[in-house]
Amino acid sequence: MQALSSNVRVLGILWPLYGMFRLIFIAWGIFSGRMMPRIWIRTWPPQVNPYRFAPIMHGIVVAAIVWGVVVSLLGIWAGLALLQRGRAGRTIALVAAFLSLLSIPFGTALGIYTLVVLLPEGASRNYARLTSSS
Repeated sequence: MQALSSNVRVLGILWPLYGMFRLIFIAWGIFSGRMMPRIWIRTWPPQVNPYRFAPIMHGIVVAAIVWGVVVSLLGIWAGLALLQRGRAGRTIALVAAFLSLLSIPFGTALGIYTLVVLLPEGASRNYARLTSSS
C-alpha cells in the first residue's frame, strides 16, 4: 500500500509535467512554423503537381496537433486527479497512459510506468483504499 501511494504521487507529478512539456512543444512547433509542411517544388518531377498533396498534409498536421493537445490535457488532468486522490484518477491515468504509448520516448516510458503501477488487479483495490483513506 505504501509503495502504491508513493508511485501514485510520482505519477501525479510526472503527468502534469509531461502534459505541459507537450503543450509547450506543440505551441513552439505551431508558432515557429516547424510543424507546417513545406513542399520543395524542385524535388518533384515536372509532371507531378505538388500542390495536390498540400490539403492532405495540412489535414495530417492539424490532426496531429489536435491529438497532441487532447493527450496533453488528459495527462494534466490525470496527474491532478492522482495528486488529489480522486476516485476517477486511476481511470483517467490509465486512459492517458494508453493514448501516450505512441509518443516515443517520454510518453511511452510514462505510459508503461503508469500501466505497471495502476493496471494490475490488486492496484484497483489498493487505489480504492487509498482514495477512501485520504
